[in-house]
Amino acid sequence: MLCQHLTRFPAISAFLISCTLFPALGQDAIGLDPSALNSFDQSIFRANQRIALYEAALESGNSAAIRQAALEVQKDPLAIRQVNALKGDAFKVRLNQDLTAVQTQT
Repeated sequence: MLCQHLTRFPAISAFLISCTLFPALGQDAIGLDPSALNSFDQSIFRANQRIALYEAALESGNSAAIRQAALEVQKDPLAIRQVNALKGDAFKVRLNQDLTAVQTQT
């Protein structure tokens, strides 16, 4: 259950969780590995960078950059998760259109 909340708030560090929610138990008692949480935060950061790159490509209008950025988003499961959780339907439809275009052209 705690892991579900961590996926919603990836910036929360193991230190804050152990000190704030479980001050008497400590980090080991709740089963969190700070290095793993840090890796997860880094992965979310990279996923958000891929999404930002795709948005920048859309703004530029460069079709090759749009295709490449869409493929970068598609290859990262966390980026897809972030898109589904945080972006609107229009963004999702456009991403799907760009990915479908890449698939039909190859």
